[in-house]
Amino acid sequence: MAGFASADGRYLPLTATLNATVAIDRVSDWLGVGREDVLPSDGVTFLPWLGGERTPNVPNASGCCPGCVTTTDKRSILQAAYEGLVATLLEAIAFLDQWAPQSTDAPLLLWAAGLVVRLWQQSVRRLSGRPVLVVEMGELVAYGAAIQACAALTGEPLGTVARRWDARRGLLLGPVTRDDEVLEKIAVWRRFVLGLLEAAPPA
Repeated sequence: MAGFASADGRYLPLTATLNATVAIDRVSDWLGVGREDVLPSDGVTFLPWLGGERTPNVPNASGCCPGCVTTTDKRSILQAAYEGLVATLLEAIAFLDQWAPQSTDAPLLLWAAGLVVRLWQQSVRRLSGRPVLVVEMGELVAYGAAIQACAALTGEPLGTVARRWDARRGLLLGPVTRDDEVLEKIAVWRRFVLGLLEAAPPA
């Protein structure tokens, strides 16, 4: 986790992942299917660490896809890629929650071009069990910087500026039942692969 200076004298915590929409694009390209052309993962797990990863901190990791058999449909592999990526993001959120806990009723915010894809929204809802807010604002990072600047110039609290500028305007999707079976399947393989990486001799 990294801390970035905030206009109110505190720090903004950030956890980062190296593999998100870029990994979906790569897997979709490898398989020759559209980004939303999926079937249920059906026993397939995809750990999407295609270029190492920061969350978890495994810079030398590579992707793996256990559970494939001769009858596996490539569309199930793509669905597993979505699930593996969302599990990584949820791990990052859980890490942040150790310092700034959120209510499980609070919506998770999604933005950026890749996240308007329906399957991102569905996968986050299904694996988190939380409501999801798809934010309209396209350049939310720049918007946040503008809010920081306004707060610094006016002395107003950051939350006051953000609420006045309606930074959370968007489509609110209600929660669905969390898919604990898929989460546990990913967690089992994740522990196994991390154990292998820890035991491997340095390159």
